[in-house]
Amino acid sequence: MKVKDKLIILDFDDTLAKTDCKIKVLNKGLALSTKEWVKYNYCPDEDEYDFSEFRGYLINPRPTNFLLKRVPKLLANGSDVLILTSRIGKKAIEEFLKDYIKKPIKIVEGAFRPKDKRKKIESLLKKYNSIEFYDDSHKNVKAVKDIRNPKIIAKVVRG
Repeated sequence: MKVKDKLIILDFDDTLAKTDCKIKVLNKGLALSTKEWVKYNYCPDEDEYDFSEFRGYLINPRPTNFLLKRVPKLLANGSDVLILTSRIGKKAIEEFLKDYIKKPIKIVEGAFRPKDKRKKIESLLKKYNSIEFYDDSHKNVKAVKDIRNPKIIAKVVRG
């Protein structure tokens, strides 16, 4: 297996795009934005969630400053790019990004929790000399940094 130089991994929500999609905590009557969700204490044994607004479509998507200003510079060197998202339904993401990113991008769906993102990145370590991971969630970035591998750079993005 040939090892490639670099992989850039990007989160979607609040890293590349802002949307008006909400996560519902049904038993508490809450409708959380993605920013509020990052701070919410996820309790799968206690709470009942509805993630339907994150399946197959985007509500009022807008590019972040990171997408407009930093991503073109990150992609200028020809590195492979992967979007690692908790969303399900990559067509909406592809459609939104076509005006901003001109190269082919693989989208990996369903990386819902920080440990899901960490596991996916761990699985890619043998294929690349270095991996750069960009996410707005401190929890996700911490999970990736916890891999403790010098091949990985993980940064929090403020869209």
